[in-house]
Amino acid sequence: MGQKGFIHLGNENIPFFIAYSRRKTIQISLSPEGTVSVKAPLGMDFSSVEQVVVKRAGWIWGRMEAIRRAGAARRLLRYEDGECHPFLGKNRLLRIIPGRKSSVTLSGAEFLMTVKEAPPSPEVVKSLLDRWYSAQAALIFPESLERCWPSFAFLGRERPPVRARFMKSRWGSWSSRGRITLNTHLVKGLHECMDYVMTHELCHMAHPDHGKGFHGLLLEILPDWKDRKKELENLFLF
Repeated sequence: MGQKGFIHLGNENIPFFIAYSRRKTIQISLSPEGTVSVKAPLGMDFSSVEQVVVKRAGWIWGRMEAIRRAGAARRLLRYEDGECHPFLGKNRLLRIIPGRKSSVTLSGAEFLMTVKEAPPSPEVVKSLLDRWYSAQAALIFPESLERCWPSFAFLGRERPPVRARFMKSRWGSWSSRGRITLNTHLVKGLHECMDYVMTHELCHMAHPDHGKGFHGLLLEILPDWKDRKKELENLFLF
């Protein structure tokens, strides 16, 4: 059975929702709409969970501000000729021209999009861009794994498969079957941010949870992981 609490952030009383399950640690997450969810171990009393949430208040506030900025940016996007869209940490100018078939190519600092019917609807433009991002992720994510994998050779494990998928509230995930899934939106940011997420997920090979062992390994492999994480959260590309 879940519980509901409140923390005071800025001039707001922000609700958070607790769900208890068979786990060892507390996990705090925010949905794309800004709802604060807390997963806590069975048997942990409400006051103990609340103390952890209060300690993370600064992070929660920063995350909520990022969600608001991202929401404002999404509302401003019209998916039309002359807009800028990110790829690998740089904004690229979108140019839409008529053509025999629909396609997207990157030419220098510009996205060149050809469409059969002009002007295309925003839905068509977004669909074409998303397909292009997905195709790039299929090429770029294995390169990230190639860069990060040598740090995990000591585990004596086989290199895990990696796939790309658009996700609404997570940058990446590690499955119990040993597969890594990265958010396709990561190709919009810097390689350093992408490699941070890849390293984060690879650390789960040794430590399935986010306990001291996990963070110790992450810090050993990526001493600047907090800076990379902050950069990623500031971008908030999905």
